[in-house]
Formats: sequence, structure tokens, C-alpha cells
Amino acid sequence: MKVLLINGSPHAHGCTFTALSVVADELQKGGMETEIVHVGHKDIRGCIGCYKCKDMDDKQQIKARICLDNTNIPHCGQITRTSDSSTAWTSQYV
Repeated sequence: MKVLLINGSPHAHGCTFTALSVVADELQKGGMETEIVHVGHKDIRGCIGCYKCKDMDDKQQIKARICLDNTNIPHCGQITRTSDSSTAWTSQYV
């Protein structure tokens, strides 16, 4: 099983990365493959309601697994297609 761990913090090797590293280590001890990807520096936008994904059939949607309009994260899209699971973490500034 491959697990993708997404670091959404603007600090690539900060506290969020440290926590993800602990999670990755534990998953690896359980025999799972892990990859941490840093996206905190990317301009990732939320859904804009273009419905391009809705025009796809179910099999295409499952294969794509990312927004068709968000071209700033092609690397993550490629990885998510080969991962069995994923989790996203980001820092919280109050």
C-alpha cells in the first residue's frame, strides 16, 4: 500500500513536516510505502464550480482524482493516481 502525505505548510521542513515524518515512519514500520510532498509554496485554488469533472464518467473521475482546472499541482495529481491513500496536513496560525 502506498500513502501520500501532503505538507501544506509554507515551511517545507517545519513542525508540520516533522509530524508527517513521524507518521511516515510508523506507516513504513507497518510495511507501507510513503511519500511526503510539499505543496505549501504552490498556488492551489479551491473549486471554482466549472463542472469539468461532472462531464466525465465515473471511471474517468476516479482516474483523474484532481481538478482538471488546477494546473499548479500536476506532480501531486500524478502521485495520487498511484497512491492507495492520502492525507493532507497544514499549519495553523492563530
